[in-house]
This record gives sequence, C-alpha cells and structure tokens, in this order.
Amino acid sequence: MGGGLSSNKKPKTPPKAMAPVGLQSSQVSSNKVTTDTPIKIHDLKLYLTMFKDESLELSHANSSDFVGTLTANKLPPLKTVPTEVYILCHIKELNLSCNELSTLDPAIVNLEQLVKLDLSQNRLSILPDEICQLNCLSSLIVSENELGALPEGLGNLKQLKQIVAFKNGMTTLPDSIGGCISLEEINFYNNKLTELGPGFPDLENLVEMNVAGNALSSIDPIPKLTRLKRCAAYFNKLKSFPSLDHCTELTQIQIYRNQLKELPAMNNLVNLTELDANTNVLRALPDSLCTNKNLRMLNLRKNRLLLLPSAIGNLISLEILNVGGNPISSPLPLELTILSSLTSLLLDDSNITLLPLDLVKLTSLVRVDVGNRVDKTDKATASVMDKLELICTNNKGWLKQT
Repeated sequence: MGGGLSSNKKPKTPPKAMAPVGLQSSQVSSNKVTTDTPIKIHDLKLYLTMFKDESLELSHANSSDFVGTLTANKLPPLKTVPTEVYILCHIKELNLSCNELSTLDPAIVNLEQLVKLDLSQNRLSILPDEICQLNCLSSLIVSENELGALPEGLGNLKQLKQIVAFKNGMTTLPDSIGGCISLEEINFYNNKLTELGPGFPDLENLVEMNVAGNALSSIDPIPKLTRLKRCAAYFNKLKSFPSLDHCTELTQIQIYRNQLKELPAMNNLVNLTELDANTNVLRALPDSLCTNKNLRMLNLRKNRLLLLPSAIGNLISLEILNVGGNPISSPLPLELTILSSLTSLLLDDSNITLLPLDLVKLTSLVRVDVGNRVDKTDKATASVMDKLELICTNNKGWLKQT
C-alpha cells in the first residue's frame, strides 16, 4: 500500500496521539500511583485501618511498566471495595485499577478530598451518582469497563479536568457535561457514541478531544472550543465535520476512516502540523487547507481526489505528502516542486503518467512512490525517475512504483 502513514486497522488501544486522548495522554499506565519502595501487606484490613498517606493504590496491575500493590503482595484482585477505604476521608488519590469490581458503593461520597480516581480495567456497568458530589475531583479514569453511561450529574464536577473512559459501551455523553467548566481532556475512544450531546459544545477549556472509534455521523458546531490542540475523531461514520477556523491552537487533526465528502474549514491554523484524513470520500481540497504554512504532515490517502491544487505550494513546511490511492491524473502542479522540505511523496495507485522536470529540485526526498502507471517511454519522465532514485538513495531512502 505504498507506505500509508496511518494504519487502516482499528488499534486495540488509543494511540498516544494523538500522540489519545492523551487525547498526551490518557494511557492508563501514566496515571498509576507508584512508590519507590514496594509496600508489604500481610493483612489488608489492618493496612487500611492504619493508612495515613494521601495516595492509596490497590491495583492488581501486572505489566512491564507497572506492578500494582495487590499483585506485588500476591493478594487476589478485589471483587468489592473494602469498607475501610470509604472512611479514609483524607485521601486525595485512589487507584483501584485492574481488579474485578462490578459495583462501587455510594459511600464513595465520603472521600470528599479526592482529586484523582482510577477505576480502569474493572467490570463496572454503572457509576453511583454520588461520584458527582466529589467537588475536588480533577481526574476520573474509568477506561476498560462495561459502562453504558456516565452519571447525569457529572456537570456538578466543576474542578474536573480529565475524563479517560475509553473502551466502554457509552452511546452518548451526559447532557450536563457542559457544566464541567474546567475540563481539558476527554478520551472516549472505542465506545458506541452516536452523539456527543448538547453539553459538549460548551467545553470551552477543552485541549484534547478523543472521540475516535465510535459511531458518530455528525458533530455539532464547536465555536467555543478555541483552546483545542488535538482532535481525534477517526474510525467513525462522520459525513461532515464542523468548522475549525476558530481553533487557532490546533496542532493535530485525525479524522481518517470516516465518510467525509469535504474537509472542515480550517483557515490560518498557524499551529497545525498534522492532518490525517485518509480513507474518506474527499473529491477536492479546500483553499483554506493551503493557508496552514506550518503543516508538516498531510495524509489524504484513499480518497477520490482528481487533482492537487496549485495552492499546495503554499504549504512551505510540508515534509510528508501522502495522496496515494486517489485517481489523480497528470499533470502535477508545478507548485509542488517548490516544497523544499518534502521528504516523503507518495503518489502510488494513482493515474499519474508524467512527472514534471522540476520535481528533481526536491533534494530532501527520502521516500518516493510514483505509482505503476508512470510512462517510462517518455524521456523527460524517465530522466526524472533516474534522478529521483539517486536523490532518495543518497538520502538512504527508496523510490518505488506501486
């Protein structure tokens, strides 16, 4: 497949995107509470009765980068939270990840100083409404459970900055989520979301947004999300995407593997460095795309593009251009040949037969695929091919025709 830049297989875990959601991010291992010296526990009840620290970790994790206290002490995974935990009103961090919890007692409300709660990798199908009374809560991690929804009172959590809830079964977000005025990161990768709900556009402090791997067909306008830096909405059923003109802090947009017929408006996003919109049904590129002069990676593979606009020459920082798998025909725009920073140019599986002579000015090229329809009997094209191969070889790369 000519070296596509994004996998077309649905990843098992959310990429650190975004690299997801944090959005970076929201990987469970980065949220574990660790200690320098292993804790030795002979009697868990006694240990909890005597517990004085602010961070309590009762995880049964067992991975290369983190081994939980329960695992280290050869204790079984928790099926219920010990009642002694609920009277530790002084704790600020609670990690109960990688256990076998199916319920959480409403007594969680007693932990009124709790700032961080990690319930990831359990068997929870519902969260008690009392969680929404934890007014100090800043981080809620509930990934890899069986949740069908978050509590409707979630909007009461005014200090909440992070929700990590990937790999659950949610179909929508609580209407009240707009009340989470401090929210900066959401990760709902690989749920069953068909909508984001009316409160989502009010998350004006959102920085990282990962709603990839769901069943979204549209997203409402998001004019208030002016702080957004990373947006992951790939692997959905999106037929349209709201304007991003106002998201001036955006650095990364991942909207591949959808059903988009056109790209969203994105004028003068001066911080944008990566746009991945491969495997959609795009027929043309908007002029607004070519105003983003700091864009370094553009992946438009497997769309329905018939040509590249001459304005593509404005993308002076572009290093990677992947337009393979499109029915693009010759001639290529001459403006393409002024992209001096280009290192990867993928034109495979296209209808291109002739190559412009000035293409050899791109002396930074490392990886080039010109496709298998290039006419080698054309002397100018054959000469360009020879020179491109030499450039790529000198740069320790390759020239292909696939």
